[in-house]
Amino acid sequence: MEGKNRKKEHSKQSTKKLILWTVSVLVIAVVLLLLLIPTFLSSGKGHRIILSKVNRSIDGKIDFSDLSIGWFKGVEVRDFQFDYGEGGILASIDMISTRPNYLSILAGNLSFGRTVIERPQVEINLQSHNLGDKVAGGSLPDGTKSKGENLVLLPVARIDLLVNNGQVKIKDGSETRVELSQINSEVKLRPAGKQTDFDIGMAVSGEEQAGEIKAKGQVKPDKGHGWNLEGASGKIDFEADGLELESLGGILTLAGIDVEGKGTITWQMKSKISEGRLKELSGSIKGKDLYISGPVLKGDSLSSNSLRLEVNITGRDDLLAIDKLQLETDWLQAEAQGILPISIKSSGEFLRAGSGYDIKGKVACDVGSVLSQMPRTFGVKEGMRITSGTLEADVKTFSKDSGRYITGEGRLEGLQGEFQGKAVSLSQPIKAEARISSSEAGVSFEKAVLTAGFGKITGSGSDKIFEYEAEFDLSKLQEELGQFIETKGYRVAGELAGSGKVVGDKDRIKVTGATQLKGFRLISPSGPSAQEPRADIGFSISVEPKKGIVEIASVKANTDAGQVEINDGMFGFGEGRQEVLDLPISAKVNLSKVMDFVSLFWSRGSQIKLAGMAESQARLSRQEGYYQFVTDGTRISGLKIEYPGRKPFVQKEVLLSGEGQFNPNDETYRLKWELASSQIKVSGELEKSFAGGQNNLEGKADLEYDWAAVRAIVGSFLPADFQIFGKRKDKINFASKYPKENPEQFLSNLNAQAKLGFNRAEYLGLRFRATDIKIAAGNGMMGIGPIVSPANGGQLNFEGVIDFRQKPAKLETDKELHIIKDVAINDETTKHFLSYLNPIFANSVGVSGTANLSCQKLSIPLGAGAKDKIYLKGRIWGDDINVRSSDFLGQLLSLAGAGAREQSLKIHPTEFVVKDGFVRYDNMQIDVGDNPINFRNAIIGLDKSYDMSIVLPWTLAGRTLHVGKQEESERIELRLKAGPGEKPKVDLGKLIENQGRKLLEQEGRKLLEQEGRKLLEDLLK
Repeated sequence: MEGKNRKKEHSKQSTKKLILWTVSVLVIAVVLLLLLIPTFLSSGKGHRIILSKVNRSIDGKIDFSDLSIGWFKGVEVRDFQFDYGEGGILASIDMISTRPNYLSILAGNLSFGRTVIERPQVEINLQSHNLGDKVAGGSLPDGTKSKGENLVLLPVARIDLLVNNGQVKIKDGSETRVELSQINSEVKLRPAGKQTDFDIGMAVSGEEQAGEIKAKGQVKPDKGHGWNLEGASGKIDFEADGLELESLGGILTLAGIDVEGKGTITWQMKSKISEGRLKELSGSIKGKDLYISGPVLKGDSLSSNSLRLEVNITGRDDLLAIDKLQLETDWLQAEAQGILPISIKSSGEFLRAGSGYDIKGKVACDVGSVLSQMPRTFGVKEGMRITSGTLEADVKTFSKDSGRYITGEGRLEGLQGEFQGKAVSLSQPIKAEARISSSEAGVSFEKAVLTAGFGKITGSGSDKIFEYEAEFDLSKLQEELGQFIETKGYRVAGELAGSGKVVGDKDRIKVTGATQLKGFRLISPSGPSAQEPRADIGFSISVEPKKGIVEIASVKANTDAGQVEINDGMFGFGEGRQEVLDLPISAKVNLSKVMDFVSLFWSRGSQIKLAGMAESQARLSRQEGYYQFVTDGTRISGLKIEYPGRKPFVQKEVLLSGEGQFNPNDETYRLKWELASSQIKVSGELEKSFAGGQNNLEGKADLEYDWAAVRAIVGSFLPADFQIFGKRKDKINFASKYPKENPEQFLSNLNAQAKLGFNRAEYLGLRFRATDIKIAAGNGMMGIGPIVSPANGGQLNFEGVIDFRQKPAKLETDKELHIIKDVAINDETTKHFLSYLNPIFANSVGVSGTANLSCQKLSIPLGAGAKDKIYLKGRIWGDDINVRSSDFLGQLLSLAGAGAREQSLKIHPTEFVVKDGFVRYDNMQIDVGDNPINFRNAIIGLDKSYDMSIVLPWTLAGRTLHVGKQEESERIELRLKAGPGEKPKVDLGKLIENQGRKLLEQEGRKLLEQEGRKLLEDLLK
């Protein structure tokens, strides 16, 4: 029994030893594994694994030559390389070393201890397509959040970062825009609630010198608010010495500020904050030879030889004491002093007697200098030279008779200039005055007046209720300001008067009022005008400043042209309220009255007469950054569209429904619509999107229409003599991708398919039967045809392409085409076509027969002024052409004593070229009966000028030449020269002179031959 117990005890001890040894081995294995992890990661294989995993998870590519990791010596990386966006961002670092606290990191807090970055060098290329696409599409490197998104705060425990001898270059192609060098900084980053210290310095290279920037300070963010200024305490000192503005161009570009600057800036500023409030701000900014320009200034620039800003502000509890605030430039002087509350809760609080608040300030601006430098920005007339003008304003507070007052005055005077050699100026100054008082009874707006030579605004009341009145003479307004501001030649007349009331407090303000416009008249530069006898506008609007909401109870406009109403609408303002928008709109409009005004701005509008009443219910709203417009109740009754010389388009009723979305941030939109009437049905979609720096525009439409109706609508875009008929059902599809900054590439990148056509058409004597036209576009080329159209008993054939890659675009064909095949001609076709080829057809009547035209090459530029740039190489011929009467042919026949009876003609095949506005050919033979007439070395202008030689069918010997019979005698030749618009005619005097000379030369030769022969015979006898 005892032996058995000893065995059991021994067995238990063995089991315990086994478990102990097993645990020990496992612990040793884990420890060894942990000890070996840094060794593995530092090895070549670990190096490759890390690079592979990192490069798969990021945009761009990183690499390094050596990685060393140790539990006690920290982490060291050498020759670090980073390439983002195919050269968009290149970075290299000689060495990165850090001593992380692994236990802290495992606990979820980033603690890296002392971290050193040696010689970091960064190069950013603004012209990189990859980088540009990321920035344009809103995606920035390293996961940078776009504006408005919540920032991710890292759980920082401790980072002591030291950067030695860094360099950053921002390039634009091969040109360096910004170079920051000698970057040395030390940052001791601590979590919120503890103090973070920083000391940063760098040199900014300029064209003439290197500027220096320094920033040093300590910041202790409030633990409850995290990393922002709310509740934070600390101090920051900033210095910039000899900094050239031009050297910051690339940084401004990356920040989205599209301006360019020149000149130097010296900046010294010190600041202190305590628990989120400003305690001290003092320093100065000095500038020299400053020059600012860029697209934001619309091609203008603003310069000043000097700039001086001095500021000294201290915080006292809830007050800001402005001991000094002065700004001086060549054209602006401003200064302010006083004590202001950090936040003004109400005007009554600011003006309350005994509040201790006080302010005094004044501004003087040389308006003439500013406007002369920035005419486009302020809309000054092109060619206007502003010579002088000043704007002065001052404001101050004071106490008197147990009350507190604030007064302000502003005055614009002496505004003068010169336009087209004529001096212009304001007839009297524009003045503004205000006087506000505060007493135990409350705040009173005793005076608020704006006066000018063209009108006046006055107001008075309290902080609870304020009433105003305004009146303006619009013609005087234009006489005064129109001298300086560009109005494109338009003139206005009429009287504008309005009154209103503002009632409320700090939580809610209600504005009600009415405006009347009497005798309004708008006159276009060419003379026509439109008028509105009376327009009444009433409104009732409420504003809630704290909520950032404007509620529109009603806005109603009643005019002679119709009525427009907005009821129960609203929109938001301020941060976070931009999405609030809901405007229900109803309108009833007289289209003829509206067209009167439209025609003043549209050159073709004066020819179009529009009638009908349009009633619409629509809603404008905003959702997720998009403006959305919807209408499903637009109805036009009694629609009538008239165009001179055309049958009017009349529809008893037209219904329109549609919706659209527009994103103002990237200018993208989506439209969808349906239009229906008894003769037209159109539905379609149009969408413009943006991605990767490219605009993508797509659209489609289904058309069902009657050309007889549509002709009246699109008639202004078609040739005046083009008549088209037939009912059609067609489709159009198109798409184009093009750079946002080059919208003109829309056509060169267009892909489209369309089928159009007609049942019957007439144009300049040509009568076409049913024809289908297929259009397909791709890669900047639009193919048209092939088109085969029966016309005048013959056939019209065409096939070509429009090349949108050229400027201007051209309609071209390079293949042999029998464009006009056996087409019957008449007086109209002769007048508009054949008269450009031969003077016989100028002013001819009673023309009949058939003609043919083939084309070897055709090029027609599309756009204004294209007539003189047409190129056509072709051949023309015609048989059995009868001409009852032709002025020029009659003149030719009269030379032989023939009558002006009807003649039968034949045009022999003739090669010709149209180029540079002229038709040229070497020889065109036209048989009149069986007598040939040859037109040689012809130059005929498209303005119907003629210059050519004409060889008649008669010889100097008086014989008549017939077709097919040879004649050795010299034929009579005359020269035709006629200017544009002149009737071609035979100059008989010149003809007799030329032919007489030829006859004398011919007879002289005969006589000389006879006399010479006799003399030779006498000598030989």
